[in-house]
Amino acid sequence: MQRRAHERTAIWLAIELEGPDREAALAVSRDASKAGLLLLTGVPFELGAKLRVTIRLPPDGTVERTLQASVVRCEPNREDPDGLWHHRVAVQFDQPDEGLESWLEELRPPPSFR
Repeated sequence: MQRRAHERTAIWLAIELEGPDREAALAVSRDASKAGLLLLTGVPFELGAKLRVTIRLPPDGTVERTLQASVVRCEPNREDPDGLWHHRVAVQFDQPDEGLESWLEELRPPPSFR
């Protein structure tokens, strides 16, 4: 059963996370929707933490979108326990971003390739 209200796109994006009580942290996305991101990070974040999320959009990474979000899940990254990205962090945007959704729609493969 699908629990997500918004379609996710598997995509690797450069992400910067800033919270009220910590320096910026780098992350990469695993997937994205207009409502949130699943991220891989080197540092854990507390459930409910408020973050400013800056997404750098390809192809050249010069386009940025900055959104406010909350951490809804943080767990060990079992796929890379000894690598750079020790944690999987799910964030939900305070407001869904229609512009991000339009951009993601352009990147989604046709249904026959999914």
